[in-house]
Amino acid sequence: MLRAALTIAAAGALAGVFAGCKPSAPDSAAPPAASRLPAAPEPTTIEETIERIHALRSARLYSELERLVVPERRSDVTDLLLAVDQLLSANRRIQDIANRKLGRGMAVIWDLATIRNNLGILSDSIRLIGCEQNGPQLVATIQELDHVPLVRETFERRDGRWLYVPQGTDPEFTRQLMALGRVVQQIGDQLDAGRLSVRDMDEAYRCRVVPLIRELDQNQRRLRTIAAR
Repeated sequence: MLRAALTIAAAGALAGVFAGCKPSAPDSAAPPAASRLPAAPEPTTIEETIERIHALRSARLYSELERLVVPERRSDVTDLLLAVDQLLSANRRIQDIANRKLGRGMAVIWDLATIRNNLGILSDSIRLIGCEQNGPQLVATIQELDHVPLVRETFERRDGRWLYVPQGTDPEFTRQLMALGRVVQQIGDQLDAGRLSVRDMDEAYRCRVVPLIRELDQNQRRLRTIAAR
């Protein structure tokens, strides 16, 4: 699911900008509102399952998405997605405030929107490359946007359906992600109140945001090591 690439991409983007490199494109997308999807038959193939998971994620219909996740990990997935949504919402707010108060184009310097396409099967843009099945277990190779390396996601066949088995996250990782979202929200509050200059914003991200991203990366690597045993 959420890979180390998420944290590496965000930290790398910030480090690159602070070093004078060209920043990535700003997060200009409006926050998606939860909405109903047209009724669809129960997915039976892996292709249908992945397509449905992606549609439910895009519509933020997490209670329905949970039905396509193994029962023992359903709450973990929903908690993680809510934490991601919180972070993206705080990030979008900073983009809006910075463009308004500091000048158009400044917001991109502190953009963390790369997270949107570093969520494995739950990314905004995905493409199924191939599958390897071994009995009731299946590994799907996914491409997030145009990223490499590719991502491998695990599924299990239960009661005639393919269910997603998320890897590489736990409640502590989600708590760390929520903490990052709160810090970004707090920085946005300070910026909105007129208490931060461009230099102050750079310092806030260096001292408060990047360390949290590195903690996420370390935890992610630990979880991946455990999952590989």
